[in-house]
Amino acid sequence: MRRVAVIGAGVIGAALADRLVRSGAAVTVIDAGRPGAGTSGTSFAWLNSNEKLPRHYHDLTVRGMRAWARLGEEFGGPGWYRPTGNLRWAVDERQRRVLAERVERLRRWDYPAEELTARQVADLEPALRTPADAFIAYFPAEGFVHGDQAVGALLTRARSAGADLMLGTGDVVLETGGGELRCVRLPDGRRVHADVYVCCTGWRTTQLVQPLGVHVPLVAGDAPGSAAPCLVVTTTGTTPVRRVVHTPTVNMRPAWDGGMRLESGEINDLVDLSTPPEEIDLLGRALLDRAERLLAGFTASAARRQLCVRPLPIDGHPVVGVLPELGNAYLAVSHSGITLAPVLAELIAADVLGRSPEELAPYRPTRFGDRNG
Repeated sequence: MRRVAVIGAGVIGAALADRLVRSGAAVTVIDAGRPGAGTSGTSFAWLNSNEKLPRHYHDLTVRGMRAWARLGEEFGGPGWYRPTGNLRWAVDERQRRVLAERVERLRRWDYPAEELTARQVADLEPALRTPADAFIAYFPAEGFVHGDQAVGALLTRARSAGADLMLGTGDVVLETGGGELRCVRLPDGRRVHADVYVCCTGWRTTQLVQPLGVHVPLVAGDAPGSAAPCLVVTTTGTTPVRRVVHTPTVNMRPAWDGGMRLESGEINDLVDLSTPPEEIDLLGRALLDRAERLLAGFTASAARRQLCVRPLPIDGHPVVGVLPELGNAYLAVSHSGITLAPVLAELIAADVLGRSPEELAPYRPTRFGDRNG
């Protein structure tokens, strides 16, 4: 039986552990903290293949969306999987043109994309104040995932199938010898041995493998001015939207226990991990104000402001495969981790168990050449 250590219990690690153990592997999951508490549980978690280029990446993310649908069926229609559709509109001329061109491209690729009127939007989202002159697109196959809850469900199923979960361990160290990983050393001195070690640690992947002399081409999440952090605000109380909504000023979708999750690309550009708390509060208030202007009858009460750090490979595409420097060390890191998690789990499990899926060829770490040192 092949022994696999999965390091990191975000959505990719949880989905992979679930797939591997049900494929016959002996799986140990190791996480420094609480599963799903990082990027997976704090991100906007939009399920889509809306802006994924080139075509091979689009097709992979479409497969990810379909894999979520299968998971939803397996779990009996869980509340954490929400294939609600996505509304997006544009008002200024350039953005109208960009959105219209995207709709046309996606239609050519047989991806569901429609144009709606403001009156039709009112039937879908009665509280939403949509500009009468907006160009409005609707993508009915898209949706979102409540990442924290999805991670919990996947790990529970993995544990019931025999996976060993070692959670809240604190930061681990990878020990090497003879050109491969020898074990994962926990802070308390325990060591976990495996045949293959899969690193699913998101934006912290660099911190994990850099001591081994391995460089992973990710945008540094903790660097000043980094594009990786984003600001997500979660409101409580009423939930005035039913689906994912992208507007020129704020993006919205329902939250787990009522309320909404809000973000904005424009505001994301203003934050990093060094942004002072008082500035985070002001920017969070700006998101709430924007939502209030767009939603009839909505007044934000309590709200939680969180910085979410996204793993961003420098070319925008997943990094998946064995590290050339260490033959039994495997990387799985992607910006679109929520959308891709279940399909990457299927493909990585096949890869680890010896079947080398062709679909992973464009995403291997070797595509970056020699970037170590």
